[in-house]
Amino acid sequence: MPKIWLVKGPEGSSNSQHQTDVQKIADSRGWSVFRTECVRLAITKGDDAGRLVGFLRRRDADDLYKDMHRGPVAVLFEVPTWVRTSPEAGAALKRMIPIDRFCRYKAFTMDLTDDRASNWSVRFDSWLNSNACDGKGDPRVLPFHIFAMREAKGQSLDLNSAAERRRFRHLHSRNEELVDASEHHWKNGAPHGRDPQFVRNVELPLGHHWDVSKRTGAKIQTPAAVWTVDSHGYVNVYADGSVRKGIGSKRVWSERQSKSQDEVEQRNRHQKF
Repeated sequence: MPKIWLVKGPEGSSNSQHQTDVQKIADSRGWSVFRTECVRLAITKGDDAGRLVGFLRRRDADDLYKDMHRGPVAVLFEVPTWVRTSPEAGAALKRMIPIDRFCRYKAFTMDLTDDRASNWSVRFDSWLNSNACDGKGDPRVLPFHIFAMREAKGQSLDLNSAAERRRFRHLHSRNEELVDASEHHWKNGAPHGRDPQFVRNVELPLGHHWDVSKRTGAKIQTPAAVWTVDSHGYVNVYADGSVRKGIGSKRVWSERQSKSQDEVEQRNRHQKF
């Protein structure tokens, strides 16, 4: 059953009419609705220090990305919402991505203040009836908040284009592996672990993942956890962004720490963090 993630604005800025309208449409279609709220916090690092930004909580971001691989998901947001690509305390704009980019290739997204939002359900229906994935070898299966894509002539690739997917393979393929812009090597691992995962109505082989390594050692970051990998080790990374311990790897920031930090920021949401 399709699931709607309704991301409300920060405290005091949420639109109750949006929520009512979304719920009515979802009820009429038999779609479930999950409501969450972004938290307005100040950027603490870089040239944008002091700028207030709406953040999705770490654990919410992690849960959302996993949900997108368990069934079709629409993400509707009331205000510009950002997702951290690393959960560690403090925030710099270069370590964040807009929520629609975070969900790209995996979920339908719509800004509820957009003029086109009045027919979001029609657009979602169209999205539901399309298969924008060619299976495990399609680069759109990758978790792009972890995989650092190389740019083609200074421009980001649009992987919905077959020509751009070919260009992606040209830029990243090396000796039957993918090598990202951070020189992490992504090698198809022997399938094991995890429950069934889907990308755009296409089921991936059970246990499909990549063994991710780097010759000089790696730091693998997700919205809710951080892993270090030594120069002879690797971690398993799944399409849904889950990371599983491999040889020579260690989790140095846990999901429990993310939950604790989310609670601290929720309490201090009117201050810089």
